[in-house]
Amino acid sequence: MLRTTEIKDLIYKAKYIEATNLIHGIIELEEIDEETTIQLLNFLSLAALKQGNLDLALEKSDQAFEIALGINDGLLAIESLRSKIDTLLKMSKFDKLNIFLLNLQKFVKESDPETDSKFNYKTAIYLHLKGAIERYKGNFQLAVLNYQESLQLSSELEDLETMAITANHLGIAFDHLGDYDNAIYYYNQALKVFEETEYISYVGGVSMNMGLLLYQMGRHKEALIDRKS
Repeated sequence: MLRTTEIKDLIYKAKYIEATNLIHGIIELEEIDEETTIQLLNFLSLAALKQGNLDLALEKSDQAFEIALGINDGLLAIESLRSKIDTLLKMSKFDKLNIFLLNLQKFVKESDPETDSKFNYKTAIYLHLKGAIERYKGNFQLAVLNYQESLQLSSELEDLETMAITANHLGIAFDHLGDYDNAIYYYNQALKVFEETEYISYVGGVSMNMGLLLYQMGRHKEALIDRKS
């Protein structure tokens, strides 16, 4: 049985080497099917991304996506594209992003909202990534619109991971738009979830975003508290 929760917790608690070793142990010692292989490759991609090893992160997400295509699994293809797009954004490689986003949109459209229990989850991922691409392009208002739709869906699904990541990105977008009250509101939303789930690898980034904004607003004491969080 794939130890999804254990692997995810290790990554989100910034224990990347432990997570990677656990994954390699599963791959080497257990008989695993293609679906499990895809999940493990996406975890390896995420761990590599968190450590700044972008080439490895892209390599693993590429491998996961190809296998997902081969077995015609739309959900796993979407999750692999999520890893791929997140990595390409970090690498500032924007030339193929729209193609991958269209691929992702195609997988969502192929789903039937009446019968596919994962339809809203897939849509939330699509809207989040569409918002991320717009944000990196500097189209912050468009980013906000997509992020807000994604946040509404992920909140309804109680998908804490997507919800908190999207809230943080909404904070960044509002920060760039000069809407500091909304930026602080969404940073706080993200921090609350990440702290409750003990996702340490995210807490530092959100706290830094919040601290820098508060300092910029002249709220220096509050900024220092957040930077120390």
